[in-house]
Amino acid sequence: MASISWRAFRESRFVTGILICMWLMVVITYFVPMFLLLPIALLPGGTYAYRHITGWFDKYSRYACLCIPIVWCNARIHLHHAELLTEFKNGGNGVLLSTHCSRIDWLLAVVVGMYGRGNRVGFVAEVTTGFMPIVGWSRVLFGDILLQRTFHRDRPRIIQNIEGFHRDGIQRIIFLAPEGAIADPGCEADEKYVAQCGEFMKSLGKEPLTHLLTPRYKGMSAFVNHSPDNVAACTMTFVKGPGITFDKETGATSGGRRCSLALDDPKRMIPDLHTIFAGNLSAFISMHKLDIPVCDEADPKSALRIRDELVNSQQLKDKEMQYFAANGKFPTVKSGADWEELPAPRVMMNVILFTQLGLTCLVCSAVLGISPAKFAMTSLWLFVRILLVYGASHAVGELLLGGRSSESLVGETAIKAALVYLTGRSANQGGKPEEATASKQAADPKKKD
Repeated sequence: MASISWRAFRESRFVTGILICMWLMVVITYFVPMFLLLPIALLPGGTYAYRHITGWFDKYSRYACLCIPIVWCNARIHLHHAELLTEFKNGGNGVLLSTHCSRIDWLLAVVVGMYGRGNRVGFVAEVTTGFMPIVGWSRVLFGDILLQRTFHRDRPRIIQNIEGFHRDGIQRIIFLAPEGAIADPGCEADEKYVAQCGEFMKSLGKEPLTHLLTPRYKGMSAFVNHSPDNVAACTMTFVKGPGITFDKETGATSGGRRCSLALDDPKRMIPDLHTIFAGNLSAFISMHKLDIPVCDEADPKSALRIRDELVNSQQLKDKEMQYFAANGKFPTVKSGADWEELPAPRVMMNVILFTQLGLTCLVCSAVLGISPAKFAMTSLWLFVRILLVYGASHAVGELLLGGRSSESLVGETAIKAALVYLTGRSANQGGKPEEATASKQAADPKKKD
């Protein structure tokens, strides 16, 4: 009984909110140096210097930023075909196409970037990401690709970003989800979108997907041009709760709550920041190598080749999701030896976290001309105010979104709820008006972006 009470307290909104705000304070120490260095980018040749300096800073500071969600909250990542990930990362530049069954895919991608060879990871996200306080702002400064959710319309911006990093000699993994949207259980607009995805698959003479949305393929060649010979895909599914065990003989997992269920299953759960900070979230990832052709977007037949490859990849991922939901493992897992837990240097991450916080305290107190103790007390009062504002705004945002949390970045639930309430725009489909999205997709599912 005591263990149940402790677990309920640990997973409570109060404790989770405290940990998220603590994490936000850590991310502030990541964002501020990048912001203060921004004038360098305005000098001749400054963009080159700024990108290299912030890349070096990120290589070490991300250990501090990931310490609370990964180490303190006991998040685990289990890999199938880990050798494919190692080969992919050793290729330098790469494109990783992931499933989109959670709102924290990006956070786990940063962890994957730390694994083995330390890779810089850039993301493709909707433009509203850039408006999210601190975390979103830092991703803008780091050079992520922010879109209006239509790859082909934003193609010039994509190419400009990719060519800029190539020109500066910076290698990175570009992480994106071809689905481009999340369908929340019980949301009428999202249920319509799921139906439209099913009609799209039927128009291709294929069975509708059960666990995933269909991929957006137009404009995808712009990403492929980043690394034509190094494109990979991954299936990412989630299990929540402690006590997850592995059968050594079959490799099947048991225990916990399986989150990534069928799209029409009301028990399906979409993990977000609150899920991972509540503790004991495990991700299970299966890697695949992809051969995506470099195509001419002006040639319709050429673009369809990319569509077919992406749809085939999505079908494979969907089957893996189905199998995991039913059996607790992917189809090609034959024994417990086929799983490899992604190693997290837990001691080093804590050391870097407290070193970064200590240096921040010493530098800021010296600049402001106050004692470290006074700066620490001021930071504590700032933390309390952030906690109160965040707790209240998130609760109101959940209420306006029908009781669901949509926290991929801190404050996103409240901000998206405000956008939906004030503009009537969808919270999940790139900010498009819900009725416009539905009518456009229903009119011609083949033109789905």
